[in-house]
Amino acid sequence: MAEQGTHKPLVGGSNPPATTKEINKISEKSQPISLLDIIGQERGKVRISFNELLLLLFLPVALLFTNTSICYANAPPPPSIFIIVPHAPKDLILSIGSVEANRKDKAFESYYGFFFDVNRPIDDNLQITTGNSTYQIKLPPLNSYSSTFTLDLGNKKLTPGTPSFRPYEFASITIILTLLIEG
Repeated sequence: MAEQGTHKPLVGGSNPPATTKEINKISEKSQPISLLDIIGQERGKVRISFNELLLLLFLPVALLFTNTSICYANAPPPPSIFIIVPHAPKDLILSIGSVEANRKDKAFESYYGFFFDVNRPIDDNLQITTGNSTYQIKLPPLNSYSSTFTLDLGNKKLTPGTPSFRPYEFASITIILTLLIEG
């Protein structure tokens, strides 16, 4: 059994923990004890391995470049208006006030999405621009947090909800494609 105050070196070359006598000897000094004094003391010198040095230098630098952002966990999406335009021309642009809609094209229709800031008032006119013509349609009252409308370009009419033929059109496309693929 090893005597108190002596120790065998550990495998891997790291310094063994200090014994009780060494800790008591260090604590008798008038200056405060640092962790490096206890862990790495060898003949009056503090030894730090290369990996420890890299870690000590890397952590403060990494903390400086850490980008923190606000995360709203379980937050709902912003207030939105979605406008479905069946067979929309490629140059169609929809805007409400200064906010231009994001366009997403699907099979036979295009979706236009508006996302608004909660604190900013929403203009009540929808501006429609296609080709050389520009006109405005008054938005119906918004009854919910997220509203969906259908725009009929031929009649220049905006109706709440989705088109009545929409479920039947997509169901028939699904059936026809299934029969064509499976034979």
